[in-house]
Amino acid sequence: MVGPFFKREGEVWEIEGRRKEEEEKKKKKKKKKKKKKKKKKKKKKKKKKKLEASNNTIFEIYARDRRPRVATPSGYRLLGMNFN
Repeated sequence: MVGPFFKREGEVWEIEGRRKEEEEKKKKKKKKKKKKKKKKKKKKKKKKKKLEASNNTIFEIYARDRRPRVATPSGYRLLGMNFN
């Protein structure tokens, strides 16, 4: 007896034809989908705080800025006092 997936001379069994169609469908499905590239988020630049010259002492201005700093000649220049 001939199995359902074998050919006889000049004859092709229906089951074999269906099997080929199923294989073709699988090949079509197996095509890989292209992955979408994620957009990189742009980093926001931090704005530098400008120290305004005022009657306050240098140390109060630095304390308001909340960053540890040293009173340097450039700091004095911001207040409009030049020692050079």
